[in-house]
This record gives sequence, C-alpha cells and structure tokens, in this order.
Amino acid sequence: MADGSNLSDALAFEKNRFMKLVSEAAVAAQTEVGGLKQQLAAKGLAISGNRYSGEIEIRLGKIGSVVEKRIALRRELGSKVPELLEEYHLKTLKDELEEYEGFPSSVES
Repeated sequence: MADGSNLSDALAFEKNRFMKLVSEAAVAAQTEVGGLKQQLAAKGLAISGNRYSGEIEIRLGKIGSVVEKRIALRRELGSKVPELLEEYHLKTLKDELEEYEGFPSSVES
C-alpha cells in the first residue's frame, strides 16, 4: 500500500496535468473554431447552423479527448499508486469528469 505522500503527490500531479490538458484543449478548440469560421465566411455562411453545429462538434470532441487522457493518466498512475484505483478515488475522478463535461454528478449512470 502506498503511503499518504505518494497518494497526495499522485493526485496533485494528476490535477496539474488535467488543468494543462484543459488549457491545451481550449486553445486548440479556439484555433479550430477560428478556422471553421473563416471557411464558412468565405462561403457566405458565417452565421449559419453549419457554423454552430461545427463549433459544438469541435468543442465536444476536445472535451472527450481530455476525459480520455485523464482516464489514461489515472490508469498509468494507478499502476504505481494502487490507492488511486480504490472506489473512493475513482468516484472522485468520476465526479470531477462529470463536472468538466457539464453533466451533474447526481445523475446515476
């Protein structure tokens, strides 16, 4: 069993990495949305359903990517700090990911 400092360090590392992933995804989404806006404006569709649905698709794709990377990171860290894979810590991760995705954690899956 890992000692408390290993667990604390792993959780802090994971949280910092998550924040970096979120920031990177936001920048990438803005860049992609900007490109989409330019493409559609060139076609005279700057204000259209295509633009809005494309923007939503881009942003949801980035959210999904961040969630997948966070889960992969938890698996990787869990192999070194097994306490991260205990029920309490997995529930906390689930709640954080649901909050990030915009879904209420009170909804049971």
